[in-house]
Amino acid sequence: MARAFFAMMWFAACCGLAAPAGAAAWEASGQRDKSGAGNAYVSVKQSGHVLGFSCRQGGAPALQMTLTGKSFANLYAADDVEAVLTLRFDLPGGAYHTGRVKAWYFGPDQAWTGKFAVDANILNSFAHAESLSLLNPKGQLVLKFPMAGSARAVKIIRRQCRIGLQ
Repeated sequence: MARAFFAMMWFAACCGLAAPAGAAAWEASGQRDKSGAGNAYVSVKQSGHVLGFSCRQGGAPALQMTLTGKSFANLYAADDVEAVLTLRFDLPGGAYHTGRVKAWYFGPDQAWTGKFAVDANILNSFAHAESLSLLNPKGQLVLKFPMAGSARAVKIIRRQCRIGLQ
């Protein structure tokens, strides 16, 4: 089941639901399954990397993260390596909000994946951030993503997955 979900997320990130080549804005899609449960996938592409988050209505409020790319500055990537990564939402005025994700690297797909709990504060930061910095376990910058379109992406996450509602 987990591998099937990961395969779906990898396909979405690499093969069609991600932002168009060269784009620097968040793309988002959502739908409902036969039971009526919502799901969402949001992603951004930057410098040959795709960062995506997905969720499904029901269960604990969480986002599944998938990060694909051939190489990652300041981040050792080999099959089955695990790392606690920090997502730092850089807000206007120098403030920031962080979230941590325990991720593992799947070598054949050149992808990091992990799940992390979210709440209204994290989604508010996601919607209003000027950039999203991905940091390695030592706090060093791995990648920095733009946040154009992130407010719309968060709106779809909230509507489809019913998480982070106020």
